[in-house]
Amino acid sequence: MGIAWYVDKEKIGRPCKNQKKQKPILILYPGLGGGHNNLYTHSLAKKAMKDGYKCGVAMFRCAEGTPITSYRVTCSVSADDGQELIDYVHSNYIVDSQTQEKKTRLYCYGASLGALILGR
Repeated sequence: MGIAWYVDKEKIGRPCKNQKKQKPILILYPGLGGGHNNLYTHSLAKKAMKDGYKCGVAMFRCAEGTPITSYRVTCSVSADDGQELIDYVHSNYIVDSQTQEKKTRLYCYGASLGALILGR
């Protein structure tokens, strides 16, 4: 699992952990291919970034060169993978680790297999 962050017009990809306030974050969960290299993901990310979001794509296990680090591969019952990624983004970018103050909002969008994983 991983996140492929889109680079914004300031040439910055992932959100900054140390910023007090930052742009809202949109994590896209793609379909069966499990990666970020598809037209619907690019189109949605481009529009969201234009509207002020930081965008990342959930990279499912074995997708587009994501290293294999366990015996598991992506399947439609991998809902815990989707939750793990949300928990990671939430604890690293959404809330301040010391004060627990909310710094921004998190949104997720799933298409096809990504919607199935988010919906569990």
